[in-house]
Amino acid sequence: MKNSDGFVYKDELLALCRAGDLYLDLNDFGFRAKEDRDTLLVAIPNESAVRHLMMSTNQIFCAEPVEVRIHKNDSEPKAWLGLSEIGYPDDFEQPAIRLGLEDIRKAVGDKDLRIPIRRVEFSDEEKERIDLGFAQEEDAAFTDIVFTGESTDPDWQNKAVKVATLKKIDNEHMAISFEEGLTFREGFEYELQVRFHEYVNGVYWSEPCDGFIDFKIKVVPEYVTWTGAVGRNWNNDGNWTCSSFASLYKAGNDPNGTHEESFAPMAFTKVTIAGKEGNPVLLDTKWTKGDTDIKISNLEDENSAATDDIEFDLMVTGLTAGRFYANTCDEIYFKPDATLMSQQYLTYDTARVEFEMKEGRRYVFARQQRWPTGDGRFCSDLLRPGWR
Repeated sequence: MKNSDGFVYKDELLALCRAGDLYLDLNDFGFRAKEDRDTLLVAIPNESAVRHLMMSTNQIFCAEPVEVRIHKNDSEPKAWLGLSEIGYPDDFEQPAIRLGLEDIRKAVGDKDLRIPIRRVEFSDEEKERIDLGFAQEEDAAFTDIVFTGESTDPDWQNKAVKVATLKKIDNEHMAISFEEGLTFREGFEYELQVRFHEYVNGVYWSEPCDGFIDFKIKVVPEYVTWTGAVGRNWNNDGNWTCSSFASLYKAGNDPNGTHEESFAPMAFTKVTIAGKEGNPVLLDTKWTKGDTDIKISNLEDENSAATDDIEFDLMVTGLTAGRFYANTCDEIYFKPDATLMSQQYLTYDTARVEFEMKEGRRYVFARQQRWPTGDGRFCSDLLRPGWR
């Protein structure tokens, strides 16, 4: 069956286009799904578009037809990560999860990271015994946690891959385990997406849509150096940079790269205070209990701002995401002339000082020291394990 110009089924295809059932040669289009009705979309790539996209490494495309079934209704569950004891602003969405690369490496296989859920909104609040559980595809549990393509890491932007597995989800917590061999890098953030569903009396409830949790993880570096770039508040990410191997007298190449992006220290972080200008000032930051919840106090003052909403981020300790804590590190190293104001508010394990001595002067030290030889300078891995 051909038209006079040789185009097979031309009139029929044009009729489908006019009816809004066929769209040709479009990268995107507006589509209005009908309420409470299943709609099947079939995306068919054209040859010229595939050839064009294959020349770029920054695009996501499908080379084969993809079917997507859509069911539209207003029934969907919602869940917000966080701790129910904390007083979040009414319009606050998802907190970020702050953790280290070592936490990611540990939470693989049969080990998982436990993240609290502060609030759940069910699709039908009047129905009893509703619980969150796994979404399903083809009658099997769907547990993939995907990277959404949103990241501050240029090496990960626009990717769309599975990065973790949802091991469990209920009304109070979820547990995830990461894929082995992830190339997440310190100092960057990555957005992940969890998909879940509602169950009534333990049975999958087919009527509502799936729910989604989009949240960021922030990979805090193990080694950071104070810069004071945006102020003097310890708890402002903008005041820190990744420490270079050269500044730590470490040999070899830093596997984390040479970028400067960083986050404020956590309990595992080893901190270097580099010099005498713009050194940090610590505040008496603490959580205080109110009538119905707890709030943080003295996180910042008029002269020293913290990162916006940093107190709502969750920090991982022992593979459990918990409440934010301030003014904390594992070890702290002072370069010559470096200072730290109000150091009584710092929680740390070990402190070290780099000391420059002038020729011809006497110095008294309170404990045994390591003394230099040769050119008069002792330069070794500053923060290596066992260095005391």
